[in-house]
Amino acid sequence: MARPPDKTARAELLLAASEEFAAHGVEGTTIQAITVRAGRSKGAFYLHFDSKDTAFRALVESVFDGLASFLGDVVPTPKLGWGLAEVRAHWLATDVRAFEYVWRHRDVFRLVLSGGMCERFAFLTDAFALAASESIARWLRYGVAQGFYRADLDVEIASMMIGGAYDGLARELVGRKRKPRLTQWLAQFQGVFVGGLGAQVRPRRQDANGATTTPVPRVARRNRGVASRR
Repeated sequence: MARPPDKTARAELLLAASEEFAAHGVEGTTIQAITVRAGRSKGAFYLHFDSKDTAFRALVESVFDGLASFLGDVVPTPKLGWGLAEVRAHWLATDVRAFEYVWRHRDVFRLVLSGGMCERFAFLTDAFALAASESIARWLRYGVAQGFYRADLDVEIASMMIGGAYDGLARELVGRKRKPRLTQWLAQFQGVFVGGLGAQVRPRRQDANGATTTPVPRVARRNRGVASRR
């Protein structure tokens, strides 16, 4: 009778594999090194994985599954009843938890996002990017419906742009040697890429000759008045 897989052994082997991959890369890692670090036999390794490449793929899929779990903890619906401050606070708190997770697994993400690995695991990064974009779009639609964001917002384009910015931010994070203050870092990011969506478009006016003009901001009008009195 075949020996049943041991979930504890699998977890220990994956942990050991992640440490070996981080230290030596996939090519420089051996199954022997993984099993020694895990305190398990090669037989235990082959009970769970066909090769070190299979172990690496299982590790990457596990890490991406964990990251995806942050996307759907709250589903925005009209019944949610959250105001703008509550939405932004939840959004920021979720971002902080997700980026803490990315930092904790930065060695794996760094391997996946660099060199040939990027193309090899494109199916995972693309699937996550799509799920993230859809999650952002749901929150933006909620914001538009509640009047938080401008009514003429193109949600699909905005969600793709914000998703791309998150991707760039994650790549920046995993490349750093020291962890930034994530709450402040992400609050600034949110202010630029999310806060700006609520800006109202100033209506254009026509002068006496029918030419379209843009209203002068109040500060500029005050400054112009001061200048005219000099």
